[in-house]
Amino acid sequence: MDDKELTQLKRTVNTAIQKLEKLLSSLEVLCAWTTHADITDIKMVTQIVTIISSLAEFNSFSVALNSHLDACKRQFSRMIQIGSSETLTDDAIYALYYLAKHSCNYIRTNPNTEIVDAVNNISSLSPWERHREKVEFKDGTILLDRQLAVPKNLLEDAISSDNVARFCIGMNLAGKQLSFTLIRHLIAKRCAKILEHIVRNEKKLTKTISPANLLLTILIEWRTYIRLLMQVVAALEETYPGTIKSAVDVNGHNALWHTLHLLYDHTDAASEIGKYFALCGCDLDKPFRAGFSWNTMVRLMSIIKHHEQDKTNIL
Repeated sequence: MDDKELTQLKRTVNTAIQKLEKLLSSLEVLCAWTTHADITDIKMVTQIVTIISSLAEFNSFSVALNSHLDACKRQFSRMIQIGSSETLTDDAIYALYYLAKHSCNYIRTNPNTEIVDAVNNISSLSPWERHREKVEFKDGTILLDRQLAVPKNLLEDAISSDNVARFCIGMNLAGKQLSFTLIRHLIAKRCAKILEHIVRNEKKLTKTISPANLLLTILIEWRTYIRLLMQVVAALEETYPGTIKSAVDVNGHNALWHTLHLLYDHTDAASEIGKYFALCGCDLDKPFRAGFSWNTMVRLMSIIKHHEQDKTNIL
């Protein structure tokens, strides 16, 4: 069976499903009637019984197809010849992604390409696996995935309301100094306004935490709080120009890498962040150590989103 015949078969099956859904709705209406049934209703029920019998045959086809499909996936996992990256259409890329995601295997192609590396990366991540990992910075400090000890005598009212004025007054009256644990606590409480004020005005900030480490920490900890994230990130770049371009952890992962997860669930917002990072000197076409670039992942996510929004294109 060729590609044209498969496409037609998918349309036929989808049409049949839509008609079955319509049939279910009709039966629900029929069951709700309080009047007597007529002979037409009886004849319809007889036809439905025949349809159910046919569906049972389709169920056996489904079992057989799944069995053969699993065997094909195992065969495909050995090596896939793709010609060249230029020959990979959007449909072909989505097919590779679908295979990698549902076979739980690393896709190997000849030749290997950035898009295939991106496919393997995204297909290996389940939504619940997109948690942050332990990160080590270049200066040897480690960002652990746990809450640090809470500083004593905190200005909880000011912190809970993210009130800059009350925070500054309270710090002065209590004679408290900026500390690493306080910075981490403000991050944990998502105090974007207070942190922005500290970044722009606190001269001792760099003795507490480097702008690069603070940037990466914000990107990692505020994974879904995009508006708050950008408020502090912009303040860091404006106060310490070049921070976004130069920030990198001990493994060579830069700011773009630590923002990559946003593309999975917040594609549009992440794309805007990518554009801002590019203005700050980041190269969106430079491959990460994983083998693919930011722009390559943007392209892949666009392809996945397009195909999965259109049921007729689902394999």
